[in-house]
Amino acid sequence: MDLSIKYKRPARFGEELRVRTRVKRTETSTLEFTCDIVGEDGQLTASGRTVHVLTDMNGVLQYTLPPVIAERLEKMMAFLGV
Repeated sequence: MDLSIKYKRPARFGEELRVRTRVKRTETSTLEFTCDIVGEDGQLTASGRTVHVLTDMNGVLQYTLPPVIAERLEKMMAFLGV
């Protein structure tokens, strides 16, 4: 797994924040998500990225997505228009 985040400005207690998350298509068994955290004023508060590598129960790297995950991911991306 890989995680990175860039803080742009502080969020204040009580401030309503919106988290916008996107998933990126990959040809491997990784899932990559990017997100932006936006304040009430529309200003970017932080942005980040996570990469998840799929393994089996024994920790062995999977080179393709399991069918059930691939199907659910395709449905989610179709819904999001990605």
